[in-house]
Amino acid sequence: SACRPQRGLTQANVLFESKVEGGITRFMAIFEDYTKLDGDVGPVRSGRDQFLQWAMPMQALYCHIGRSGITQTYIDSFNYNDLDLDGQNRVFTYRRDRPGYKVEHTSYTNTEKLQAAIDKYEYDMDKTYGSTVFNFVRYDENNGWRELGGKLIDDISIVHSEVYRTYFAYNADAKKYMMSMYNGTKGTRE
Repeated sequence: SACRPQRGLTQANVLFESKVEGGITRFMAIFEDYTKLDGDVGPVRSGRDQFLQWAMPMQALYCHIGRSGITQTYIDSFNYNDLDLDGQNRVFTYRRDRPGYKVEHTSYTNTEKLQAAIDKYEYDMDKTYGSTVFNFVRYDENNGWRELGGKLIDDISIVHSEVYRTYFAYNADAKKYMMSMYNGTKGTRE
């Protein structure tokens, strides 16, 4: 809650939320095309090993500022250095003026900053997607595509800890789930 509101998350094609330490959660947004970002994305925070593991099969440019020792071990072990954009030593962000916020909640990026870093560090962004991570519906050679069934769930609640809870409510007009989070400090949903 100390870094809200975040920017640009609604543009993500996939948004991961995972518990990290002390009962808090962090987000990782996956964008299919960074050149189509509308405005800022952030705040950009430190890399986590579970996020890198989800990003690697998609051959995604992994953008973060700092990382855990385990994350660096994965980057080195799986030779992911060519797609690791760490803001501690490669500039792709800028600091927004956010009075009252800690400095770690002020780092943002955008299409221009990402493109400049990609050009400067000569990242090869011409990758072919080959991941099976999001292959939810399996193809059966004998029966064709398997249909997913079940009823529509209107509301989903995920309790990460006493102070971190995420809620999704289905909006029929928008045909998507709208997310809100519980602010443990205020005792309200945002």
